[in-house]
Amino acid sequence: MKSQSTLARAFRCTNLILPVLMVAVWIKAYTAIPMLALVAYVYISRRRFDYLRRRFWTLSRRWRNAASWVVAGLCAALAAHVTLTCFVTFAYVDFSAVGPDTEPRWTVINRLHYGAARHADDVRRYHRTHATSHIKRGDVAIVDMWQATGRHDGCRYKAFRIAALPSDTIAISGGLTSVNSQPSPTDLHATDRFRMRKYTPVADRRAIIRTATHSMVDDEGETDLTMPVSQARLWKRYVYSKVPANYPDRRMFVHHNGILLWNGQNLGPMLMPHKGLTMKMNHTLTEAYRTIVARHEGRTIEAGTTHTFAADYYWLTADNRPDAIDSRFVGPVPESCIVARED
Repeated sequence: MKSQSTLARAFRCTNLILPVLMVAVWIKAYTAIPMLALVAYVYISRRRFDYLRRRFWTLSRRWRNAASWVVAGLCAALAAHVTLTCFVTFAYVDFSAVGPDTEPRWTVINRLHYGAARHADDVRRYHRTHATSHIKRGDVAIVDMWQATGRHDGCRYKAFRIAALPSDTIAISGGLTSVNSQPSPTDLHATDRFRMRKYTPVADRRAIIRTATHSMVDDEGETDLTMPVSQARLWKRYVYSKVPANYPDRRMFVHHNGILLWNGQNLGPMLMPHKGLTMKMNHTLTEAYRTIVARHEGRTIEAGTTHTFAADYYWLTADNRPDAIDSRFVGPVPESCIVARED
């Protein structure tokens, strides 16, 4: 009798757990199969498992114990799968672009903020489920660099700050970022390399050097600075970008035909495409968007044609900009590459 009462309690717990798991799988998959399984389960549970109970008690004690462990293992595996794909997971993340951590570390990724991604490898079928918030400017997001660039330097996931959303226009001039012609809030967290003019008054020179994290005078008498971008904006009369404008950087994501002379401190303006946006391509737009369209959408664009974007694109920026490989070099990334938000 004690064994039967224990079995009855186990069946009652199963009646509570399995419907919850089925609903979670249905929310994740958006398919009819889990829902049909849920309906079938409800119908079977109304019959109180009479048939299963009779068959169970005809087995020997050893087979009954084995069957109990198998059912428990399947329930645990299903619960772990739903938890890791819909709610939380663990990943080895590189935070060097947005924080003082220079070494990657294991972290817990909360998928409830942006939702679990479905078909992340195909921008046309991609969608998210059960999201509790939207991607916003200034969010620190964990990005799958393998999907974003097709390669990674030993750490697949990296953390960056969201600078521009779909339909935003971003530009960088003299190392200062603007979004929709307004100063970007991401500059408040960033540091970059600048240079101070020779004619800077002595008092201002001392004040600028105090705000810098590193300063060095070269052989020509120019002072190289590593300083917060927000301070460089305040002292822009005397501080300018170390890399001059119209000096192309071959590491940039743009297709180099000599039209766009962009570098890491001078680029744009560039519109972040949104899903469904149709553009008539000229030579300038072709050079700007050819690489990201070929990489993420698998299409080739030419001047004189039209292209409809299949995804929402975001601009990623780093706080430690001198050594970071962000959207200045990999280009805007589709939403499918953004895994989660860092809490």
